[in-house]
Amino acid sequence: MRTVTRGFLLALSGLLYALVLAPAAHAFGVGVAPSTLELDVEPGSVTRQVLRIKNFNPDKAIRLTVSSTDWTLSEDGEVELLPPGSVDRSATPWIRFSPSVLMLKPNASGTVTVDVAVPVTGTERGDYRSAVVVSTVLPAKQDREDLGGVWNRYQIASLFYANVDKGRSKAQISNVAFETAEAQSQRRLQIDLLNQGEAHARVKGQIRLLNTDEEVVFTRPVESVLLDGQQRRLTLDFDQNTLPPGDYTADIALSENGRNLALPDKAPRISIR
Repeated sequence: MRTVTRGFLLALSGLLYALVLAPAAHAFGVGVAPSTLELDVEPGSVTRQVLRIKNFNPDKAIRLTVSSTDWTLSEDGEVELLPPGSVDRSATPWIRFSPSVLMLKPNASGTVTVDVAVPVTGTERGDYRSAVVVSTVLPAKQDREDLGGVWNRYQIASLFYANVDKGRSKAQISNVAFETAEAQSQRRLQIDLLNQGEAHARVKGQIRLLNTDEEVVFTRPVESVLLDGQQRRLTLDFDQNTLPPGDYTADIALSENGRNLALPDKAPRISIR
């Protein structure tokens, strides 16, 4: 059996933040689809979803366990798995799944049925979250000792948003400014985003840098997710050495579900001398 020598890998889904659901997430030769599920639910309802698990190893059978847990997004937008009950709006107590163990032959697929059962009472409007996690099963300790090497457990997750009573997001741009970056040759555009709604917000659009002739000298697409009540700072660095001397304006066009986000002040300007 091949020895695994890399450190712990946590492969998670849902990080592309597209408006459409990503079809699958892949890690260590295993895939799960869909990688993200956004469900509109009501108190007292039960919603069933089916996850498809695929073993992409051409010559190796694998044994997998299934569990559910909480998750959140860091300030950098990275997914973090947390113990059940760690977040205020945890949907993990609502999750029921079957089976809890999967044996997949090479190139074979299996399914996991997931029921999301929302309590009848005590559930406020807005997003609740959980993750269904598929993990590799390590050989028995004595077998690992016989085989030698370093063994690691791998995980991949499907992220669930359960939106109760059609809670709404409410994203806004709270501040925009140019700052001096760590490297003195760079200037940094900082955009502070805030979601004051009950549901997660998906912000997308583009940021351009225009010269005085309104010609585009730089452009970058933006996609970001903010959980309910979350703040996020987007930063874009510009190398001053690549721009001719002159005055430039940041053209920021961001939207949330088709609604354009207004700037709190005039478009920020930068001078290169």
